[in-house]
Amino acid sequence: MCNLDTSTDPPPTFRFHKPVTRCYCRSKEVAREALKAGLQPSQIKVFGLPMRPSFVKPVFPKVELRKELEIEGHLPVVLLMGGGEEMGPIEATARALADALYNERLGEPIGQVLVICGRNKKLGDRLNSVDWKIPVQEAGNVPHVIENGCRKFSKSSKEMAIIVGELFGPRQDELKVMSLNALRLAKPDVVFKIVHDMHELLRQRSFVPPA
Repeated sequence: MCNLDTSTDPPPTFRFHKPVTRCYCRSKEVAREALKAGLQPSQIKVFGLPMRPSFVKPVFPKVELRKELEIEGHLPVVLLMGGGEEMGPIEATARALADALYNERLGEPIGQVLVICGRNKKLGDRLNSVDWKIPVQEAGNVPHVIENGCRKFSKSSKEMAIIVGELFGPRQDELKVMSLNALRLAKPDVVFKIVHDMHELLRQRSFVPPA
């Protein structure tokens, strides 16, 4: 039996099942929680957050992707999404970003927004009906990334939009550092490491020593 942690928030202790053969944790912080919950070090493996392999396949060059998504080629992009059903303050955040990413003095945008609406057709229809000041295109992991310097967090849509506007403007160097930190944290082969480890566990269990 194995326990696999795939959440993006600190897990409560009841998620850990002591009798498991292996507990796969996404970070050292989660591993420490597993130890506090009573698991032994031999039960715990820290590989990272598993992702579907198709998400980490090589992609087209940015120029080609921008053409395919019909977004401006010279402006930085904010990718805005809110889960499988795209719930939450998506529309309010998009509107706040539109204000923050438009330079009133120059009369031109300093960024653009790509909104993932998923199955939320009503949201897509509402966004498409707005006369945006900036390019806004609609298309069909929290403490860990903040502490490692690759994420900003705010519960306020307006405040988050202001932060993004600053990162696209006077704080561009900070954005570059965040990008490098995100690349440093990336572990695209996690799912294969987990499968390999499980295979080894099964192989060891099925091994019958010679009489």
